[in-house]
Amino acid sequence: MMKRLMFYCQPVLGIGHLVRSLEIVRGLGDFHVFFINGGAALSESDLPSGVELINLPPMKTDPEFRGINSSDDVTDTEITKSRRAKILLESFERIQPDILLIELFPFGRLKFDFELIPLLESAGHSTKKVHIVCSLRDILVKKSDQKRYEDFVIK
Repeated sequence: MMKRLMFYCQPVLGIGHLVRSLEIVRGLGDFHVFFINGGAALSESDLPSGVELINLPPMKTDPEFRGINSSDDVTDTEITKSRRAKILLESFERIQPDILLIELFPFGRLKFDFELIPLLESAGHSTKKVHIVCSLRDILVKKSDQKRYEDFVIK
């Protein structure tokens, strides 16, 4: 039986991380991949064959990375956050992955901790052994409180 891999990707400004994530997924033919997309909606045709797509309600950041908002500029951001967190947890329970791969977090995408911390806690408390993996391209941003950032990352 194929291992089940849940791959979380959250593009925030541009498509570089999304393109990279899709290339990684393309090389995962030995896995049943569930691709969780938090950016602009994708369709199944955007993914390699056999990959199951789960689009979260999209969110975006401002160019200065100060905050995140619902992409449609109509839906209340807190409602979008709540929906996303619920979909992620429900998806995790349904998928029962062997591997949870999260793109960039905890080294980046810290503003998405509202959904990723509960997801990681769920994986940690799962009766099934779940391997948690971070896909990390690079870290380019200097943090204003470097010590606090480093403490969070290693926690």
